[in-house]
Amino acid sequence: MIAGVLEPLRTGRQVTYRPPGWDRDAREGHIDLDPDASTVIIEGVGVSRRALAPLIDVAIWIQSDFVEARRRGLLRDMTELHRQEAEAERLWDEWEAEEVPFLQQDRPWQRADFIVGTASSLPHNAETEVAVSPPLRLDRHGGRSADG
Repeated sequence: MIAGVLEPLRTGRQVTYRPPGWDRDAREGHIDLDPDASTVIIEGVGVSRRALAPLIDVAIWIQSDFVEARRRGLLRDMTELHRQEAEAERLWDEWEAEEVPFLQQDRPWQRADFIVGTASSLPHNAETEVAVSPPLRLDRHGGRSADG
């Protein structure tokens, strides 16, 4: 992520990147990013991890219900990647065995500029609120952040 996407974007270079997991999943192609793009959104739990914080401008944490996330992840893997249920569950459990300790140690939500919650994941009024935001802070570059 650092050498393949973030550093080239920061220095104005074209990005051609093939995520390592695509080989495992027999997915074709690669990602091309124009260095002149005004906005690049990178999705993934580890994108706002501590090591990447200096290289990203805004971090958004999506807080979901754990049981619902598992259900959706398994359905996605079975539908889009054509995995059998037992294989999808085994791979989810392997991922989770690494992901949970990472989250407990790194706590990327604490660096989030915005936190978006599902109806059952955060204490908020799901009828009127979509996102909650941490208190105002200085941005990563020393100025006031966009939310403040």
